[in-house]
Amino acid sequence: MYTLCKLFLAALSLTTLVGAHHPSHAHSRHRRTAGHRQSTNKIYTFQDFYQGEDFINDWDFFTGSDPTSGNVNYQSKSEVQSKGLAYVNDCDSSTVLAVDSNSAVAPGGNRDSVRITSQKSYNGGLFVIDALNMPVGSGEIDIVEGVNNQATNQMTLHSGTSQSCTIAKSGVSADLFTGQVLGTDCYSTGNADAGCGVVDADTLYCISFSCVSWDLVMCPCGSSFGYGFNNAGGGVFALLWDTSSGMSVWHFARSKIPADLTAQTPNPSTWGTPAGFWSAQSCDISANFYDHKMTEGFEIQSRQTALAFKKQAKYFLSVSDRAFRYHNSFIFVLLNILQRRQAHFQTYFTVGKSNFDSVARKLTTVSPVLLKRLAVKLEQEQKLVSPTPEERNALQLL
Repeated sequence: MYTLCKLFLAALSLTTLVGAHHPSHAHSRHRRTAGHRQSTNKIYTFQDFYQGEDFINDWDFFTGSDPTSGNVNYQSKSEVQSKGLAYVNDCDSSTVLAVDSNSAVAPGGNRDSVRITSQKSYNGGLFVIDALNMPVGSGEIDIVEGVNNQATNQMTLHSGTSQSCTIAKSGVSADLFTGQVLGTDCYSTGNADAGCGVVDADTLYCISFSCVSWDLVMCPCGSSFGYGFNNAGGGVFALLWDTSSGMSVWHFARSKIPADLTAQTPNPSTWGTPAGFWSAQSCDISANFYDHKMTEGFEIQSRQTALAFKKQAKYFLSVSDRAFRYHNSFIFVLLNILQRRQAHFQTYFTVGKSNFDSVARKLTTVSPVLLKRLAVKLEQEQKLVSPTPEERNALQLL
């Protein structure tokens, strides 16, 4: 569930927003260098402001098939309102966007979800979003992105033209940005659509497993994504989109929001080092990013989340997913032990969506008592000695 307080765009001038850019514009190939983050000591004035009913009335509700092949049914405005998936909180005028978490859905089925897109398009400016709550597990600009119980926010650019947009991974000056680079090639169709992502350095979140109680122990302590973000009372994300210097993204926990933002007189030059920065020296901003609309929405098991099965199982257990609730945490214990005992399981359990659904259905047919017994045997003996037919069948299912 997203709970949005407000979103505003502050611009240098109207021409900053509506200047025409076209993919046919010639662009030069830049060297892969760290670049220089130019001074942002500029005066910004309000251009657009969204709060409360604005997100419902001034944004379009997407109802087509999910572009990333997720297990979602995007609903119309009237449908999400009737189902309680989009509404304004009467207490604080915040906007709530949610995914259906109450209906029983068959394995591989789709859940009703929300995806909204701004009616206006933008070509630059300063974008600030204030959110109280986010889902636990966010050419394209991903300001807030993550999956499942991911601990920290990931910011990513997906460029529209080949070899004209990169981010430096080595030799980056510490004053440019604080995050960790995941990929250097921003091209949207390269590197499995991963783009050039940067993970926030706010890595104070942990999840541990207790073999004594067979339960997952969650310790939310970060503030840029998921449980940590929500427990900190939400926060603010800001994107500075400057075609001459580059793209910068900041995150501020609720208790650390700059005074100029609260006063609605933003001055990015006083905000310190951004979490992510993509220099215009190594990325042709104008050629790759233009006529953008803002989008908020939920993905469920999209093609971009081909994570290790062990991590997926761990997540489903932590949130008591319907298909995994009965088995509790020894499913994860068993997989963890198997992966440590046999290296080839690591490759086998790194699966995409279709294989994950298949394995998940198989796991629901195995007795939790049997799984626990198998886990204990494997942990104590490191291998199964004279397994019973029932145990052998259970392992063959996996």
